[in-house]
Amino acid sequence: FRFSLADLSLKTKEYGTTIALAKGTLARLKELGYKIGGFKAYIESDIPNGSGVSSSAAIESLFGYIINYLYNDNKITPLIIAQTGQYGENVYFNKPSGLLDQIGTSFPSSNFIIFYDPKNPIVSTIDFNLPLTLYLIKSLGDHSALTPLYSAIKDNMHLVAKKLEDVDH
Repeated sequence: FRFSLADLSLKTKEYGTTIALAKGTLARLKELGYKIGGFKAYIESDIPNGSGVSSSAAIESLFGYIINYLYNDNKITPLIIAQTGQYGENVYFNKPSGLLDQIGTSFPSSNFIIFYDPKNPIVSTIDFNLPLTLYLIKSLGDHSALTPLYSAIKDNMHLVAKKLEDVDH
């Protein structure tokens, strides 16, 4: 796919597409003052849509890291790459995802994350080498239709947190 960097505006007809993930991530990086530019990439995957393996977060991180390398001298932090990916997914892709998948695909190794302040999580990378082999099983499951349910979980958590704030201690 192709798109013009001169027009990174949100288009609802692009909801749910890889273009939306790319444009949203790049638009947010530009808003934050980072340099963006064009590039050619060949990306291939046979991971089914909606399979729940963080493929959208992985593509957002990929675009963030390409822009970081080509145009920003690798000065964009993994957290900014994760947050701009989440923005792209939430706003341009129209999926109310949290930040966990984006952190998992933007940071090296395994991570310990404190979400006390969701806008500024504390991420500690845990380096380790285990003799592991990861296998991805193609289950042909599709959870993309469950987005409203995922959104409801977050909304309910916010309601509970608000109620807890109102309780006298």
